[in-house]
Amino acid sequence: METIGKTIKLSKNAPEFTLELDSNRTTGYSWQLQNAFEQYFEVIDERYISPEPGLVGAPGKEIWTFKTKPSAFLEAKTLAIEMIYAQAWNIENPATKLSIEFLIEK
Repeated sequence: METIGKTIKLSKNAPEFTLELDSNRTTGYSWQLQNAFEQYFEVIDERYISPEPGLVGAPGKEIWTFKTKPSAFLEAKTLAIEMIYAQAWNIENPATKLSIEFLIEK
């Protein structure tokens, strides 16, 4: 599993974070959450940005924006969100697995 090389710090004053992930939806692949700690995080936006017009089959970006729920800040903790890059009909065999670690400050 690939891990982003840094820990993202979250606080009550900065509860939102955005992930920008390479993606090519023309292949049927997209990013999907596997372990999102729904009790602590909420997806507030998820969108795909296509490559420049005329670049058929070129990869774009998936932009995921999350908000940390107030209950997450009751005590300091470290959590990791896990995502896979897979085709919807073949999630058992993802092309990539990703783990993003967060330090939630009290």
